[in-house]
Amino acid sequence: MMYRKCGIEQTLVDLGALRAVPILSDDDAFSKSMEDFLTDELESADAMDLANAYRDIFESFGNEQREGAFKLQNFSCGHSICLGSVHAESSNDTWKNFLGYLDSDGSAIHVFTENPVPLGDDIVEHRFFFSTDPRLIGAVFWPNG
Repeated sequence: MMYRKCGIEQTLVDLGALRAVPILSDDDAFSKSMEDFLTDELESADAMDLANAYRDIFESFGNEQREGAFKLQNFSCGHSICLGSVHAESSNDTWKNFLGYLDSDGSAIHVFTENPVPLGDDIVEHRFFFSTDPRLIGAVFWPNG
């Protein structure tokens, strides 16, 4: 499979699928991956354009919902994979509504996976990544990363 990748994307793509572990579940791995994605984004105009387009979608939907909306905490993209996190009240459905919106608005998201991490005080950090490349066919959860 010929696949155009930024640096961090090379470690995430295996046999046409995204490798999801331990990026979404391990705090240190998530932080390191966010740093790597931000570095790649700053080095690629295509990655920066992709990140800005999706960042606008996240922020405009969150602003439209206002009360109890989620807040985008981290977000960055490579050429076709984006990684991020939002904070939301665990009792609020705004994040779930947004995922439904993404699925219905024609966004070119082909693979999406997330891991909710409870932070306390009814706040959950939803860590996620997705691909905009139709050649990536799924997310694989290898037990040892």
